[in-house]
Parts: sequence; C-alpha cells; structure tokens
Amino acid sequence: MELNSYQQQAFNYQRPNIEKFGKKNWIWAIFFMLWILVGLYALYLQIAKGHVVTGMRDNVVWGLFIVNFIFFIGLSYAGAIIAGLLHLFKVSWGKPIVRLAQLMTVISVIVGPVFILLCVGRFDRLHHLFIYPRIQSPMTWDVLAILTYFVGSVLFLYMALIKDFAVYRDAKMNIPKWKQKLYKILASGYRGAASQKRHLIISQNLLAIIMVPLSIMVSSILSGFLV
Repeated sequence: MELNSYQQQAFNYQRPNIEKFGKKNWIWAIFFMLWILVGLYALYLQIAKGHVVTGMRDNVVWGLFIVNFIFFIGLSYAGAIIAGLLHLFKVSWGKPIVRLAQLMTVISVIVGPVFILLCVGRFDRLHHLFIYPRIQSPMTWDVLAILTYFVGSVLFLYMALIKDFAVYRDAKMNIPKWKQKLYKILASGYRGAASQKRHLIISQNLLAIIMVPLSIMVSSILSGFLV
C-alpha cells in the first residue's frame, strides 16, 4: 500500500501506539477495568437485593435498564445516519466524523442490548428466542431487528477499515506474529489495485444507502415494541 505524505505522517504519528502498549494505554486500561469491577459489584447487588435497586417498582417497568437501552440504541441510529449521509454526499471535512460515527454505531448497538440482557431473569432460556421464535411476538422482531442492524453496522465499519489493515499488513512494524497474521486476514487481500478500489467504493456506497433507511426501520420496530 502506497501512502501520500499526509497519510504517511498520520501513520508515523500512530505507529508507536500500534507497536507498543505504552504506559498511557495501561493507565487507561486499568481505569476502565476499575469501572468494570464497579459494574460487576452493582450486578451483584441487583442479584442479591432484587431489581428494586435499579428503580423498578410495581408501577415502573424495567427502570434504569430500559432508559440506558433507549439511550445507546438512539446513539447508534444517529451514528449510522450521520456516517451514511456524510459518506454518500462525499463531504471532505466529514471523513474523520464518518469514522467516529461508524465506531459509535457499532459500540452503541453492542452496549445497548447488554442492559436488556442484565434485566432478563432466566438466561438459561435465552436461546429459546432463536430455537423457538414466535412470529406473533414483538420480542422476536426486536431481536431480529437488532441483529440485522448490528451486522450492517459491523460491515459498514469493516469496509472503511480494510485500507488501514492493508497498511498495517505491509508496514514493517515491530509487532507479534499473531498481529501480523491478523492484519493479513482482515486486509482481505487488498493491495490498492484499481479494480479493488472500485469494488470497495461500490460496497461502501451500497452499505451507506442501506444503513440510513435501516436505522429508521429498526427504530420504528423498537418503538412499537416499547409502546
């Protein structure tokens, strides 16, 4: 992969973070791990004392969980629409925003349903949603909508990252062999050929066209379920 001067400068700036998990990264990792431990303790309190600790009462359904679910799913909708529209209209100043919006979409659509899973009382029956689905049940359509939206979001982000993986694959960096193999797999044989660029652009455009209406449709399905 050949890079222009701006791309080479950006890569050289990020290269130390790719090659080595530095002190600053360890500080952030420990900081977030502490928050995860706090969350696990909160989950223990919920199991020990019941859902009443989340604000759930006899006249309040789901409490804190449904609020967080709606918030993160809403973020994912916004990210998908912003990324899709900026990509389709080829806004030059919006390229960094597109990447951030794509990341926000994927992360939010992962975090949001976690709050619903934490509220489910019978995890041992969770697989019944896939083995014995009922077309009449709004829960079945809820799960299908989120899974479809999640797959589309991941593909949209992955298409944008293929060039980056190709750069990491070809760069002679001081990284473990497993990382080199991982970048080679994720690059999907991309070498920057004209035909590959054309196919990648077409794929990204199609996914952007799909993601915008898909966000609206999934939002409608979940809104109907919540109502």
